[in-house]
Amino acid sequence: MRTKILFQRRALPRSHHAHTISARTDFACGFLSGCTASLAGQPIDTVRVRIQAGASGTGTASASPVAVARSLWAAEGAAGFLRGTAPPLLATGPRNAIGFAVQAEVARRCQSRLLEWRPGTAPETARLTAACAGGVCAGLAQCLVIVPADRIKVQQQINSRAGTSSSEPVLECAARLLRSHGLVGGLLAGGTATAMRQAPSAAIYFGAYHALLPRLRERLGRGGSAAPLLSGGFAGVVAYTATYPLDFGPAWLYRGMGPTLLRAFVINAVNFAVFERLQEAVARRRGMAS
Repeated sequence: MRTKILFQRRALPRSHHAHTISARTDFACGFLSGCTASLAGQPIDTVRVRIQAGASGTGTASASPVAVARSLWAAEGAAGFLRGTAPPLLATGPRNAIGFAVQAEVARRCQSRLLEWRPGTAPETARLTAACAGGVCAGLAQCLVIVPADRIKVQQQINSRAGTSSSEPVLECAARLLRSHGLVGGLLAGGTATAMRQAPSAAIYFGAYHALLPRLRERLGRGGSAAPLLSGGFAGVVAYTATYPLDFGPAWLYRGMGPTLLRAFVINAVNFAVFERLQEAVARRRGMAS
């Protein structure tokens, strides 16, 4: 089981060179899996943003996901579902890379310290506590990428509703926000709220995944991608459900919850499945090289 082996392996003393290689592996695998997941979830995300925009008064508040999708297809075709793809694609790779690398490193250190300070702690408790602590740190670190990328993405998706024939380029959108609102009010708008959402969300996200994966692998087998797919998908749904009000206001604004949860399952299932496969490929390559 890769997850359990990961924590056991990293709890052991390692040379600086071995540590650097491991961190680089987490970063690279996280980057590639994040880009793949972003592409998989972008059409659903566009529908979600249109629904939320309608709920806030910029469109039809009563539109269902199916109605929004049909309207988008009729007005803009397939290209409409890919509005705002560039910002999340450019941001998700680095964001995911930072998240996986920071989470793994903090979890390794936390698990080691916890077992030193409290020798009687059950290994499973230490593992999951460390996974959640790593998630908090990962979520905060990811805000450096998430805040400006989300700001640009939402601007592109909402502005296309005003009849713009083509999506505003990323750099032009960023420059416009900076000119109109400055750095804090433009690209970094909503940074505090994002951090308040992202820290607990990432803790729940990684904690749920590391809790589910061993159990699903016991039932579904250690080979294949079924366990990472389901664990990642359900972890994403749990994290989004717990923190969704922080993303878009109070409970009455749960409009768009269906597309949000569908997107959460899809992108996080793909994210973890690809990440695990890449990790396994790297491990096999190193095994053959040694």
